[in-house]
Amino acid sequence: MHFHTSCLLAAIASITFFGCEEDPSPVFSSFVNKTELAETHQYGDIIRIEIFALSDKGNLNSLKLSTYDVQNGERLCLDTTLAVQQTTICHYYSIPYFDKDTIDIDMRLEVTNDNGEKSSQTFPLTAYGNGRKNLVEYSGLILYGGRSNRPNALDLNNPTDIRPCFGGHDPDRC
Repeated sequence: MHFHTSCLLAAIASITFFGCEEDPSPVFSSFVNKTELAETHQYGDIIRIEIFALSDKGNLNSLKLSTYDVQNGERLCLDTTLAVQQTTICHYYSIPYFDKDTIDIDMRLEVTNDNGEKSSQTFPLTAYGNGRKNLVEYSGLILYGGRSNRPNALDLNNPTDIRPCFGGHDPDRC
């Protein structure tokens, strides 16, 4: 399993790996998630996830992302913590076996702010493969379809509130 981490508009100071601890205290108010799939899907295809995290309780100190294949129970990428100076992170990882119509992914996001407060939440995603149109679902709602579409801003205090996010000519900003 290859795991590649890239950064857009964010200075990554360090990357460390550690275990997961659940903390229900709300630290972040919203984030933007965008997932891109290739037009066709074969072994080792890359899925790209961009997370734009916004905190209303101080500056964001770190983001932690872990993903699992719900159907097979296989971990798709390592649990990672990224210390950042800004809040735009881009994760790249490959799906080892994309030989079915869909793959259900549990994406777990943990945020720690500069006050040491933590919050974590798990978001189910469904990625459609085998050459079907690019679609990613969040709790049954389409987040992203095709490379030309803009991501959606999600309010974690009201997860059903899906608002368009427009960034003008800069695809990396909302």
